[in-house]
Amino acid sequence: MINVFIDANIWLSLYDFSNDDLDQFRKLSDLIDTDVNILLPVQVRDEFDRNRENKIYDALKKFNNISTQIPNMCRGYPEFNELQNKIKEIKDLHKNFIAKVEKDAKDGSLYADKVINAIFAKITPLQITTDVIKQAQLRMLVGNPPGKDRKLGDAINWETLLNKAQQDEDIFFVSADKDYRSIIDDKSFNAYLLNEWSNKKKSTLFYYSSLTDFINKHVGTIELKSENEKIDAIDQLRNSRSFLKTHSVIEQLNKFSSWSNDQIIDLCIIADENNQVGAIISDTDIHTFYTTLLKGWDNNIHNEYVKWVNDMLLENNYTE
Repeated sequence: MINVFIDANIWLSLYDFSNDDLDQFRKLSDLIDTDVNILLPVQVRDEFDRNRENKIYDALKKFNNISTQIPNMCRGYPEFNELQNKIKEIKDLHKNFIAKVEKDAKDGSLYADKVINAIFAKITPLQITTDVIKQAQLRMLVGNPPGKDRKLGDAINWETLLNKAQQDEDIFFVSADKDYRSIIDDKSFNAYLLNEWSNKKKSTLFYYSSLTDFINKHVGTIELKSENEKIDAIDQLRNSRSFLKTHSVIEQLNKFSSWSNDQIIDLCIIADENNQVGAIISDTDIHTFYTTLLKGWDNNIHNEYVKWVNDMLLENNYTE
């Protein structure tokens, strides 16, 4: 298991024009508790909650400013009218799309919200103690990093990690905040903080300025291991010979949140063909698993097994 700290600016970048990919974040969800331990100070969570709407507002403001004017010198060409009509279509599509995104942003139902909330739901935040606040204040008072504009946020995060991270365990530190970077080389971590971590925690800190960089370098192997575990659990469900075994495997499968279309179809075939699964689809855990599973299915794609499971879920619907 590896320890990972992800700063608030990285979480917030999912609402902006950054290179951090939402699907990259989704990969983390399946790895939490088995391969990845995300260290989430309450300060980071609070900073995310405070700044979410500002980040969305700024992103939408930029997205609203698209230029679609055609210079007069383009008139007289046969393509002019066609292009003008296409631009009108784009303007209408853009306007309607913005309205939909704004509504989802207000409701907290953006795709980014769903991805982030699914990860947050699996993490127990690291609480801020009085001692941590005092240590952060002292750090700022004597001029030690991190800290900018006389604000304690970064110092509180750093002190929380120093207090809560396990001794002798390495940490992968992901942040775009300049407070943590070297002045000489912005791809390197601040030398003072790096030495402090090494001396106090007796471990190594690995620094990344984006989640994509971290995932590309480290998560591939971990993800493959997780994917193999997922495939193994699907095979166990296929070969289940008792209701007890089915319930046990479903509990394993609930660890995972991302599914390919082929895996969704495979799981639906199992429900249809293995009566140790299909016969108890109305049981709370089985019903909940398959209901959640089919939320990831593209309804524009027809598959008889997916339809069968969906019909069974509707027929055996219940209120928790």
